Amino acid sequence: MTEKPKALEAIITTDRKTLPVFSQLLGQGFIIGIRTGYSVKELLRVQLGFEEAYIENRIQTLFLNYRAVDDIDSALVHHGAILALSAAMPGLAGATFRKSGAYSVMRSQISHENGATSTGSHDGEITLRLFNLIAKEEGPRFLKKGILIKGRDLDDLLHIQPEGFFRNLKGFMVDGKEADPKKPIGDKKLILKVKIRVRRARL
Repeated sequence: MTEKPKALEAIITTDRKTLPVFSQLLGQGFIIGIRTGYSVKELLRVQLGFEEAYIENRIQTLFLNYRAVDDIDSALVHHGAILALSAAMPGLAGATFRKSGAYSVMRSQISHENGATSTGSHDGEITLRLFNLIAKEEGPRFLKKGILIKGRDLDDLLHIQPEGFFRNLKGFMVDGKEADPKKPIGDKKLILKVKIRVRRARL
């Protein structure tokens, strides 16, 4: 049996003010290992570590496989799913896609239908996408733990950064070795970790 290629590990150490740059990767989506067969709410709370109050009050729009979810207690998450999370969006579009919102009837054709049944719980993977305030507030803990992406996605992100971004980098390591952040990684799978350098107060 052929073994799956091992993912590289990249560790970026930088200042806190640089964190918003990585929101692009969070919005594009990253792979995360899960136990399948859980409802969206159970997945968020039990496996992904979101507080229940945060799920109810902050996460206002959810898409499962590109379809808006209203009932997060019954919508099941299976291997290969794409789950997108967003805070409240402005205007009519935001009101329309808000979970169980008054205007949800307006997008019935693109709403998630809870017809799937559980096939039991198994190890699996999903793509998780975080947008706006969710990326800002919850993204750092995922980045600290590590997100699985394509090396090319990080290459593309770093390619468009100004020189000031690289001056703020305090470290860039790939598989335990210092590396050049401007040197492409390519299409290899990559576990990206972003660590924040904490400045010590001067005595």
